[in-house]
Parts: sequence; C-alpha cells; structure tokens
Amino acid sequence: VKYRQCLAKASGLVRNYVTSVINQATEATLHPKNNVPDAAAALKAPDAAFALYYGKYQTAAAKVKRVAQLIESRSEHSLDYAQLMADLQQHYLAQRASVMSPAVNLSIQNVKVAHKGDHCSLTRSACAFLVHVCQDEQRLFYQFFSTGAPHLTVYLEGLCTILYDTMRPFIIHINHLETLAEICSILRIEMLEEHVQQNPVALEAFATIAHQLLQDVQERLVFRAHLYLQSDIQNFNPSSGDLAYPEKLEMMESIALSLQEPAPLRRSDSRNSMISSVSSAVETESVATAYTVKQMSKILKPSSPNRV
Repeated sequence: VKYRQCLAKASGLVRNYVTSVINQATEATLHPKNNVPDAAAALKAPDAAFALYYGKYQTAAAKVKRVAQLIESRSEHSLDYAQLMADLQQHYLAQRASVMSPAVNLSIQNVKVAHKGDHCSLTRSACAFLVHVCQDEQRLFYQFFSTGAPHLTVYLEGLCTILYDTMRPFIIHINHLETLAEICSILRIEMLEEHVQQNPVALEAFATIAHQLLQDVQERLVFRAHLYLQSDIQNFNPSSGDLAYPEKLEMMESIALSLQEPAPLRRSDSRNSMISSVSSAVETESVATAYTVKQMSKILKPSSPNRV
C-alpha cells in the first residue's frame, strides 16, 4: 500500500512537471513576445512560421525527453507507468492541436484564395502543405517521446480532415471531366504514389484522408461521365448541318486552299505603282536641275565695279 501511495505521488509530480513545460510552450507559441510575428504574419514566411510553431516546443522537448524515456522504460512492466505515458502523450497532442488546428485552417484558406478558380493547383498546393505539416509534426513528437504512434496518427488525421472539409465542397461541384481526371492524377500519382510511398509512417494519416478525397473525385468523375454519355452521345439529335457530309469537308478544303493562294495583282495596282515610280523620278530630276542652274548663275554673275 505504501508503495502504491509513493508511486501515485511520484507519478503526480512527473505529470505536473511535464504538463507544465508543455503548457508553457503552448502559451509562448500562441502569445509570443519580444516582437515575434503573430500567426497571420508568420504564415506568409515559411522560416518565421516554423520558428513560431516549433521553436518553443523544441526547447521544451529537451526538458521532457529524459523524463519520458524513464517512464517508457518502465511502462512495459507496469500499467501505472503505461497509463502515465498515455496521459502525457494525450496532453501533448491536445496542446499541439490547439496550436496547429487554427494555423492549418488559416493556411488552407490562404491557399484557397491564392488559387481561386484553379482546382488543380489548389489540390496540389493544399496537399503538399499537409504533407510537410505531417512530417514536421511527426519529427517534433519523437523529440518528446519514443512511442505512441497510434495517438499521433489520430491527431494528424484531425489536421488532415481540415483539407478534406475544404476540398470536398469544390469537388462535388466540378463539372469538367478534364479537371476531375487531373485531380485524380494529382492525388493518386503525385501524393499517394510519390510522397506517401517515400515516407509511409509519417504520412499514414495523410494517406487515409487522401484516399477518401480520391474516392470522392472518382465518384464525381464517373457521375459526370455518365451524364455526358447520356446527353451528348445516347440522346444526341443531329441537325442537318451535322449530317452535311461530304459537302462540309469539301467546303473546308476549298477555304484552306483559298487561304494558301496569293492574291492576284490587279491592273489598277500595277498602274498606280508605275505612276508613283515615274513621279518620284521626275521630282528627283527637277530638284537636281534647279540646283545646277542656281550654281551656274552664281558663277556667271558679273562682279560689282571697284569704287574710287
């Protein structure tokens, strides 16, 4: 009984210490001092954003890591230590969610504004952003703890759900088959096959949300393709102009040939050209003759008599 009391007291002290360090990091991140840029300003500069959202926590990780290692080494043989470790991880992830969820939502909204009307660029940029966030969050988590991947995955799925909630309203209203096909290619090839396969552990949560988003896009693509087949192929009613063959092809060929042939030279064009050339020559000759006469008159002009 006394051992259990001492263990409970020690666990309480450890819990208070770790949660206090994490809470201080959260407070310093959400309410920075010493001229540190706020969240809206920091998101415009990647280096400033990383320093704001990860700098204080990296400092706190150095204080927590050794304590977490001692608890983890005992958690395999003690349910009390295992429960303590789970509580500390849950508290850490809750604090990170309070920091990162608003930041991720604000960043996704900024991306949506920057790529307004361009659904393909929006999908590519938003997904790339979440890929970097998941990788950074995983690295930061393992600076504090050595275990706890299931809790981390649940937390990251919550962040990636922001991407899903932002993209889905756009997807269900896209009508162009080419746009839907390109979004499928971005999600399946660029994101799932390239990014996720290179780092499957860190991007497990992102892969889950990306698969859900891909399924929605594929469903929309099949629906729009079915409507196109119905309206433009199955129920197509050709007009007389649509059936005007081979007359339409012959007309198009004659137009193409007429555009390739040079325009014939008209008689009036040649006469105007000749008149212009003769006028220019006569004008040049008249100017030269006047200049010669003027020079000769100067030479033949008698000099004035000398005065006495």
